[in-house]
Amino acid sequence: LKESGKTPQSKSYMWVRSRHGPKINPIILFDYDPTRSGEVPNRLLKDFKGYLQVDGYGGYDEVCRRADIIRVGCMAHVRRKFYEVQQVSPKQGDANHLLLLIQKLYKIEEDIREKTIKNRFKIRQEESGTVFKEIKLWLDENENKYPPQGLMGKAVTYAQNQWPYVMHVLKDGQLSI
Repeated sequence: LKESGKTPQSKSYMWVRSRHGPKINPIILFDYDPTRSGEVPNRLLKDFKGYLQVDGYGGYDEVCRRADIIRVGCMAHVRRKFYEVQQVSPKQGDANHLLLLIQKLYKIEEDIREKTIKNRFKIRQEESGTVFKEIKLWLDENENKYPPQGLMGKAVTYAQNQWPYVMHVLKDGQLSI
């Protein structure tokens, strides 16, 4: 609130990095920065290699283009878009349908939480893969059904744009949807 050259009402950002996973002690780091520019993740993740789970914010695009980083999408962010549609339009059947499919994924994750990484991977291949395919089929079939500026259109577009990244969860049992 008392940053030099800024009013107390101006926006600033807390960048949060964490390491989570089965049988891993979590680490959470908080970094303050006055901007939300893509330069910040480039600096914070300069030496990072591996899976990087992020939302669809374009500021991550450059760092995620590095060959030593695999971008993993976040199903909670995909879900949230359809949830927002459901909150505004509770009888919106398609949003409810997608939320129920995503709920199936979260139920599988709940059931496998305490399993080994190897078993989580195997169960995801057998069970989650089918649900992911069903969601993707629906997204492809309904991609042009909704006005792009409407909430449902935005939800479908966000899900389609993030789809290659959320699918990475099927590649490794240590990842989280």
